[in-house]
Amino acid sequence: MCLNEITVDAVEKFKVDLVQQCSKATVNRHLALLRHILNKKGFKANNPVSNARLFREENTRIRWLNVEEEQALLAVTPEPYRTFCRVALYTGCRRSELLSARWDQIDWNRNVLVLATSKNGKPKVVELSSVVVACLKHIPRRIGEDLIFHDCGNVSHRFPEWVKDAELTGIVSFHTLRHTFASRLVMAGVDLLTVQSRGGWRDLAMVQPYAPLAPAHRREAIEALARGETLQRSGTHTGTKPQEASQTDSAGSL
Repeated sequence: MCLNEITVDAVEKFKVDLVQQCSKATVNRHLALLRHILNKKGFKANNPVSNARLFREENTRIRWLNVEEEQALLAVTPEPYRTFCRVALYTGCRRSELLSARWDQIDWNRNVLVLATSKNGKPKVVELSSVVVACLKHIPRRIGEDLIFHDCGNVSHRFPEWVKDAELTGIVSFHTLRHTFASRLVMAGVDLLTVQSRGGWRDLAMVQPYAPLAPAHRREAIEALARGETLQRSGTHTGTKPQEASQTDSAGSL
């Protein structure tokens, strides 16, 4: 389709189709980019995207999969897509990152995948858990094929049918696997800075929406302070036993 053939109806169809695969906010970003391109190409006075209504971006709960939903989804997902989705969930990698990943980027001695360039433009080192390593080692390797997931290019197109077959509720897209990765880390007590690093997010603000998933962890930290554990750790850190630190404080107050 040429640029001058893009109509308001075509934009609306593009919007409806795309929202089946990603969030409303992502669709709005795509529309904004398309509008910018058309403006630059001389369609500013009659830009079809300008007449398209953007989705209302509601600040709703992040959609992630629990263990039962994960099992239901993978049970109806055929290979090689099942392994692709499982690796995505347990690494937090983006679809584009996994589709471009090569066998020679895996360091089996350190169990890491070194991606030359991630979405934020920087090299990314992906830690591979035992689950992911086991998945990768069961993938048949073809002679002369460098890509790990060379035959999973249409995973986003087929993902909605697997979600339907698994009877998952709510809006679940392939990107939900990345949300699940981050959500589970936070709920396990992993700090946001580490989550940002492991997932390759550009800055801390991008993982801030996951913070509410760790109320128990925050409560534990507050209670630890109330019990005086911070003071005890301080004494141990300086080489003094907690009991000795307490005695020293008492002697100093005399």
